[in-house]
Amino acid sequence: MERLLTLSLVHTAMIFFLLVLSATMCMSVGRMEDANENSDPRRDHLHRLELTAGAHGDLRHKSQAKRLPCRAASEERQFANCDNTNIDLYKLFVCPAFLVPGRIRREIEMFSSPEQWLTVSSMLAESKGAYHFHDGLLRILGPGEAKIIADFFKQRPNISVSIEAGVYLCNGTDVALTALQDLRNYTSVGGRIDQWALESIFSRTMSGCEGKFTTFQQVAEQAVDYVQVLKKAMPDLEFGVIDAVPHFSAGKYPSNNEPRVDLGDIRDALSTLKTALAGAGTELLFYWADCPYEYSLNLPGNTGFEKLAFIANYTTNELGMRMGKIFNSQQGGSVSDKMYYDRSLLDYHAYMSTSAAATDTSDIIAESWYKFPAQVIPETQPYTFMYTAKTILELARNHTTRP
Repeated sequence: MERLLTLSLVHTAMIFFLLVLSATMCMSVGRMEDANENSDPRRDHLHRLELTAGAHGDLRHKSQAKRLPCRAASEERQFANCDNTNIDLYKLFVCPAFLVPGRIRREIEMFSSPEQWLTVSSMLAESKGAYHFHDGLLRILGPGEAKIIADFFKQRPNISVSIEAGVYLCNGTDVALTALQDLRNYTSVGGRIDQWALESIFSRTMSGCEGKFTTFQQVAEQAVDYVQVLKKAMPDLEFGVIDAVPHFSAGKYPSNNEPRVDLGDIRDALSTLKTALAGAGTELLFYWADCPYEYSLNLPGNTGFEKLAFIANYTTNELGMRMGKIFNSQQGGSVSDKMYYDRSLLDYHAYMSTSAAATDTSDIIAESWYKFPAQVIPETQPYTFMYTAKTILELARNHTTRP
């Protein structure tokens, strides 16, 4: 689901949930809005301390020096400075609950039942992928819960830990300091964070923050401040960005014509951010496209998947970054577990059937921020989140040689 915008209402909703639901440790924040009413608290918009380097699954391709991500072995063009280790494997990621009330508790509890999602966790490790959290879940953990999750990943060093956070970078330094404070329960018991995805920083910062930020360069400058603070606490942290494709054009491909959201060409946003971070000594390693199935279908001219392939080509071949695609369905997530499963798979097959997209994509992400699937585990039960995720990840894993 993309991260769409109704800022003042969403910000109020966030504060309301924090106050009302804090007793149950269930916080709601918004990723994207939707014209239809449902119980999804994330529909409006659209970390680790003292880690030992090399002690866990590194999200960057393995090498003695920094490497650019490689394209498929079958492609004629290869980057001169890339590592061919596991070149044909996609990196796999899952993010089950995304702070959906009721399901957030189930996501926390599943770390006490690892046998119920063993296939998924094994695929994450095998692909050098990661378990992906929204930072809000890590913020609400009690000491006991934090230790259970931290210990889970200590026992599984080949599964990296990824989070997304950021959103409103009205003051990058202050937002980062707050994030580190909020994560203290988790990091203080040895909880690690390997990858940090800057969440919706263009969509949210440019539409919020009292209108102070109107250009990609202004947002990128706040991102530099934000990242610099995080790197002081977590020197080995790797960075990327997630933002909603429907909010941007891409070359000849338009935005989804949301009347309030047309930020400009996503290539300019990504290149500006990458250049700004590089100037401060930080490499921007990946972009994850937030674009649920329905938004690709509804792009004018029925060119949504072509647009994604165009972005993948630019991200990989011009910027030398990993391209990721989040697979899910807004319609399915609003209706039922089964519809979510069916339409998430349609999203996967439509995207991967475009050979250029499949070739230029490195990261496969199963993530939900919707009411459905209602259950997270077990992975063997149709149609829990992990059942859907397992199906998608197995399809990706079986692309032994990319198209």
